Amino acid sequence: MKKLRLNINYSLSIVYMNLPVVSHSDYVTPLPDRHRFSMPKFKLLYELLLKDAIITSQ
Repeated sequence: MKKLRLNINYSLSIVYMNLPVVSHSDYVTPLPDRHRFSMPKFKLLYELLLKDAIITSQ
């Protein structure tokens, strides 16, 4: 029995899309600590995306 090696050559195409990201303090609702839906993470995510220049503030 022969062993076969499969060589796959491919290139990745990066597609950039204009996707709106909305963040506003009025969109936050106060929830109890340790609630399963953690609202503060969305503000942190928005700030991280801005810091890493993945999104702009426009």
